[in-house]
Amino acid sequence: MFGKSCYSLIFYSFLLVSFISLAEDVIFDDKYNDAWLLKYIDDNEVKPLRSEPFVLNNKYYLGQALFFDPILSTNKNISCATCHLFSEGTSDKLKKSIGTGGINLGDQRIKKAGEIDHSRNSQALWNLDNNAAKNLFWDGRIEVLDPINDIYRSPLKKLLPHSIENALAVQALFPVVNEGEMYTKDCQLKGKEQDVCKKLASLLTVVDRPSWISTYHSVMIDRLLGIRTNKHLNKTQMRYRNLFDKAYEDIAIENIDFGHIGNAIAHFEEVAFATRNAQWDKYIRGQHDALTVSQKIGAKLFFGEAGCSNCHNGQVFSDFNFYSLGVVSFKSDSLLDKGRGEVTTLESDMFKFRTPLLRNVTLTAPYMHDGSVETIENAIFRHYENCEDVLGVIELCQQNIVNKDLYFKKKLLISEVQHIINFLKALEDNAKNNIEDIMPLKVPSELDIDSLTK
Repeated sequence: MFGKSCYSLIFYSFLLVSFISLAEDVIFDDKYNDAWLLKYIDDNEVKPLRSEPFVLNNKYYLGQALFFDPILSTNKNISCATCHLFSEGTSDKLKKSIGTGGINLGDQRIKKAGEIDHSRNSQALWNLDNNAAKNLFWDGRIEVLDPINDIYRSPLKKLLPHSIENALAVQALFPVVNEGEMYTKDCQLKGKEQDVCKKLASLLTVVDRPSWISTYHSVMIDRLLGIRTNKHLNKTQMRYRNLFDKAYEDIAIENIDFGHIGNAIAHFEEVAFATRNAQWDKYIRGQHDALTVSQKIGAKLFFGEAGCSNCHNGQVFSDFNFYSLGVVSFKSDSLLDKGRGEVTTLESDMFKFRTPLLRNVTLTAPYMHDGSVETIENAIFRHYENCEDVLGVIELCQQNIVNKDLYFKKKLLISEVQHIINFLKALEDNAKNNIEDIMPLKVPSELDIDSLTK
């Protein structure tokens, strides 16, 4: 027979289970979460991301060719697509990218002896044409100063081509001239091209950086179009002239500059890498069953108690500001990566990096500017006071760090992190674009791109 104490234990256990069940009912109640989210959306005027049509025109095809063709790299062995694989969410799955001279793709890519590493993690290309994108690159060295009059800050300074159409086109000008990306001093060409390449390498220490970039761009235009001679065009130049004629009907070949190349690449990226049909956008438009219960809980945490949206806000989930998260790393030249501080030279900007965009973020591991965080779980869990004492910079790192009390309102449970991750999955593109429309079967130079269509 049970004693009174045993019955009491059963009774209180029943009450405890009932209380927990009631609490779970409140937490997992769709109406409760919907009410909170809908109020947040209304109060903060949250808008869905505009859904760009997938329109394939002549400018798209030119940009596609330039994006996938290794011809824009010094030794014709790497393209934009090498470090921005569609199969890896337009990143490359590496901590830090391996540029010209590397072998293989993605996390199987290795560096050849003597080549310079890229200093940072390859950023994804989703939605970079969005009007909120007021700067580009981890350090924001491309900035929109006046969007109405198309005034930008860039490493080209006053030599930036006047033909530039937007910030994304400005961004496209620089991977081709950066060591560790598509440029190398180790020229492995033949004939006149080898001589020109060696001369350009020797000029690096003689002329100022903007002038050198402009000169290098001119050499690349001549490689594509043969503008200097207009005679004895090779098959590649003839093919590219045909593509440029179709994409820019009102512009003579002789007037093409590298800005037009940037514009075409940017247009391809705008169309090919616009996220469409995300579950979150459907929810904002009124389809309240577009999110699972877990995703709604994650959204409530994201915009509420967890404080993620203090930095990750807007349609592409970035405020495009710069913060130190306690991540200190070295660049390929063995110097400390000062991030935003390298652009502004301000001590207050040292070790700060741009807030990443979160559309398709679940597809683009690893994370942080140096790829030091392998999973999205660790990126969310990360404590932002872990400055490393590298060469005595810990004090400056801590001084510039995000105010944890302001940006992180609560310590997250494992279950809560999983809800947030599930919400982030609702930001994935579900349009299922035809991969053949994004990746060409061949490029005008007829250089090998089979390995780029992984």
